[in-house]
Amino acid sequence: MKTEPKSIRKGEVANIESVDVVDPFTIKINLKKPDASLLATLTDRAGMMVSPKVVQERGVELGRNAKGAGTGPFEFVEWVKDDHLLIKRHDNYWDKQGGPYLDRVRYRPIPDDTVKLQSLQGGEIDVIDYVQPRDVAAVKADRNVVVVDVPSLADFAYQLNFGRPPFNVKALRQAVAYAIDLEQIVKGVWLNVGFPANGPIPPTSWAYDKSIPFIRRDLAKAKAKLAEGGKPGGFEFTMTTNNIPLSVQEAEVIQAQLRETGITMKIKLVDASTLISDGNAKNFEMISFQWSGRPDPDGNVYQFFRTTPGTSFNWSGISNLQLDALLDRSREVSSQAERKKIFADVTKILQDELPMIFIVHPIEPKAFSQRVQGYDPIPDGMMRFKDVWLK
Repeated sequence: MKTEPKSIRKGEVANIESVDVVDPFTIKINLKKPDASLLATLTDRAGMMVSPKVVQERGVELGRNAKGAGTGPFEFVEWVKDDHLLIKRHDNYWDKQGGPYLDRVRYRPIPDDTVKLQSLQGGEIDVIDYVQPRDVAAVKADRNVVVVDVPSLADFAYQLNFGRPPFNVKALRQAVAYAIDLEQIVKGVWLNVGFPANGPIPPTSWAYDKSIPFIRRDLAKAKAKLAEGGKPGGFEFTMTTNNIPLSVQEAEVIQAQLRETGITMKIKLVDASTLISDGNAKNFEMISFQWSGRPDPDGNVYQFFRTTPGTSFNWSGISNLQLDALLDRSREVSSQAERKKIFADVTKILQDELPMIFIVHPIEPKAFSQRVQGYDPIPDGMMRFKDVWLK
């Protein structure tokens, strides 16, 4: 019996019909239709090589015991919940050019950003994955720390639920978009460590169209849309977002901005796992979505806005035939210039339909001790240590 895959990544490989083994080092991937985004997908999370034998043997335990499961430059050693994840150099790594040079890498979850930064400055840790906007200037002034700004592929936004009031009415979605001041948010909350978003595709992507402006605040238009949507006096809804300082600050700024048009926004703070489960269950009215971005623009678009059930992140429930046709076409053509035009048309539809309120494309500052050498930043949210060594 064929079972439905449960992975939230299933939409990224939904176009694969089957895979044939050609020889011990070759596979043949059979597609349902042409897919220009596939090679980029296979270099990303959904394409990571995992041993089928290990998956079958360990099942749900794989997440805590991944020994021997992968093919990367480092091997899993242990994961102690809420304490650390430890990996070691893979001495039989297939790629003999370059690293890995490090014997071990230990990942530590440090929820408090101040403690995390102090741990780096005190020599207790060697790398932090993200410097909060409020700390960037001070960290860059510290001569014992090296900061690398990584303009990311990320897309930080809020999904709106088409399946329940009030956002089943397009005019009310538009009213919220016109009431939000993106420039104020990027300047006041993000301290300009990022760029206002005109859609899901960031300025770092070849598909970004700078001729499409982001939605600027216009209170007159917001109030007109409220009247058009049958709520001239405003309405009330709840935003669900991460219970972390930056997200809380952003939510409070949006709350104050909306209040000026008579829109009352309540804030529901949750942890990351609850946010994902609420989104998958469509248990929200407006919900935060922070996407780290993908090398091909398809990864920031298709799985969020395509109608078909295989797209796992279409939490809004948008279903637009014109949009579906464009998204399919973006995969079927190989010309980058033609695909860029298609993604521009997609962005314009999204600005009108508003399954998401697009907020910011962040810059992701990484910070290192002076000992760390050889780090090559890639703007997809993952940190790779294959060629890193310690001075």
